[in-house]
Amino acid sequence: MKKLIVGLLASFLIASGLVAFTGSPSTAACPYTGCIATSSSITGPKSVKQNTAPKFKINVRANGNARPRGSVKVTVKGPGVNNTRTTSFTGSPKSVKGPRLRKAGRYTVTMVFTPAKNSVWKGSRDSYKLKVVKRRR
Repeated sequence: MKKLIVGLLASFLIASGLVAFTGSPSTAACPYTGCIATSSSITGPKSVKQNTAPKFKINVRANGNARPRGSVKVTVKGPGVNNTRTTSFTGSPKSVKGPRLRKAGRYTVTMVFTPAKNSVWKGSRDSYKLKVVKRRR
């Protein structure tokens, strides 16, 4: 009788141990527990004339002296334009040339930083308004 009880107890502990240690994949946005926040900034001209392609300066920073790496997507939306350009970001400020803006009006320029796969960085974004004025003849 003792052997039967000990056997049942041992099989119960083994079964519960196997169930207790089955893992499930992580669903967090960042694969590490100490993900580092980043801050993105995009600057450029406040206004440009029609038929010009503005240049934007992009930068992504983090606390400390490490340099975030990943990709940056720059989107220009406005009257008749919905243009997106993607470029790699290796840690130092970069210039990106936008599309030729043909119509006068207000445009929104947005940048989105996407960190490299399996990195410790968090994504970030920034945007600003751009005005296109008519060219005088």
